[in-house]
Amino acid sequence: MSYPKVSSTTQSTKENHGEIRTLRCSCCGESTQGRQWKYRDYGYGLCSKCVTYIKNHKPFGQPAMSESEFIECYGIEGIHYNV
Repeated sequence: MSYPKVSSTTQSTKENHGEIRTLRCSCCGESTQGRQWKYRDYGYGLCSKCVTYIKNHKPFGQPAMSESEFIECYGIEGIHYNV
């Protein structure tokens, strides 16, 4: 499963997403750098180790999260996490 990387289109819109800041990972609780995603509680984001875990996690035998579900929950890679 592949997820979108930052393209020239998303690169040009980074300024619309705010400054990179310290966030708390909503999965493990560690501190991480990223931008706030509108569908995450204020001050929470996703750290790089949990990105891999969540993308590959199949809860209770269900399929892994789809690309659109992942973006809806966590934002865009390179803008909101893995910056």
